[in-house]
Amino acid sequence: MCADETQSHVPVLAQVAVSPADTLLVVVRAEVESLASLQRARLIASVLPCRMIVLVAGPGADHADWLQPKFDEWQQKSLNFEVRRDTDVDLADAVARVMQECSVGLVIKEVDSQSPARASSHSWRAPADWQLLRHCPCPVLLVKPSVHWQQGRMLAAVTPDHSAEHAELNLAVVALTDFISRHTQGQLGLISAYSAVQLGAESTSGARKSEDCTAHALGLCEKLGIQTPQLLIGQGPAEHWIPQAVTQADAALVVMGSLRRHQFSGALLGNTAERILSYLQADVLVLPVSACASIRALVTSSSA
Repeated sequence: MCADETQSHVPVLAQVAVSPADTLLVVVRAEVESLASLQRARLIASVLPCRMIVLVAGPGADHADWLQPKFDEWQQKSLNFEVRRDTDVDLADAVARVMQECSVGLVIKEVDSQSPARASSHSWRAPADWQLLRHCPCPVLLVKPSVHWQQGRMLAAVTPDHSAEHAELNLAVVALTDFISRHTQGQLGLISAYSAVQLGAESTSGARKSEDCTAHALGLCEKLGIQTPQLLIGQGPAEHWIPQAVTQADAALVVMGSLRRHQFSGALLGNTAERILSYLQADVLVLPVSACASIRALVTSSSA
């Protein structure tokens, strides 16, 4: 597809049927010579047999020769993959076109290093990473080049909200994080933040909130039959507490859930995953609530 195509395909992403697909879509910017997303995809494919679609995107997609040695290596190892190239300057649109044609179970991409204000090729649109988090119907893994999963600390970010949607998300997040930690010989941890006590507004003390948050995290582990992991419970907005705690824990991966609500305010302010993305020194795996059933089925079948 040529770069001069003007029609945006991003909204189509949200309409693609969600299924437990066995295809990884690995997105590589042609101008960024980094193999981080390919390395993470290879690690996942070694645990879960699947095929990989490598999308080389950007104006230089047809001339990204720096990728060829890695593709040659994969061919020699008989890995199941194909390479697609798209010269569109808008990466989110390029991703959308692939997802219209293929049933994808996971999108993997390296985090854009630019600030959010510069990461989008259109000033009126959100950065490409944010667009993927908002619109992809499947989980999205955004990786950092300096991170390694093997024997690393894997953190499940859960919310103390007890609504049905959040309960489903929390269970899927913890189950998947435990699954990943077991297959990478890593250490499982749960991270959660509770709101600060407002003077005169609430009768619940900070200590009581901390106890409730801890009990909620332990309850999730009990439901899933998981031994008590390390708990990182803190006070404050999640977008402030989580990056701080992740850095202190030297975590390799943070798994989060997203309700993907598309109100106008959400489009302006972004959700928690979007707001903390540039501050985290770990990979971030974001699960939409629509993928919860597929994730639980994957974890259950792989553990059987």
